[in-house]
Amino acid sequence: MDIRRSGSIDRARPREYLDECLNIGAAPAIGPARGGGKRVTTLSTVLKALSDPTRRAILERLRDRDLTAGAIADGFAISKPSISHHLALLKQAGLVVAVRRGQHIVYSLNTTVFQETLQWMMEFVGEGRRKAH
Repeated sequence: MDIRRSGSIDRARPREYLDECLNIGAAPAIGPARGGGKRVTTLSTVLKALSDPTRRAILERLRDRDLTAGAIADGFAISKPSISHHLALLKQAGLVVAVRRGQHIVYSLNTTVFQETLQWMMEFVGEGRRKAH
């Protein structure tokens, strides 16, 4: 069910609202997981991925262009396995997409998840939500 078209949004439950906007939770998720299964991404997964400064720095590097894991790791003073772990969490959250090109895996931003998360956050500051202090 696409709640953006149906008009059946329950905005009193914002987390569930975002999960529905992202078409996640019990519904099919953002993209296929390894092995052809369905990847399930939740708001908690996205926010957890964004909470780490190293992962945010990786996202900032990917803002300008797509990069291989090696090129991403070159900009950090931590081990390549640690960078791979951070990339796996970003991928699990749907914030990055990995595409194999020959022997390399190239990472790029998935801006759809950013846009939908930001759209949900803007609901809190939009018209009709402002309260006098």
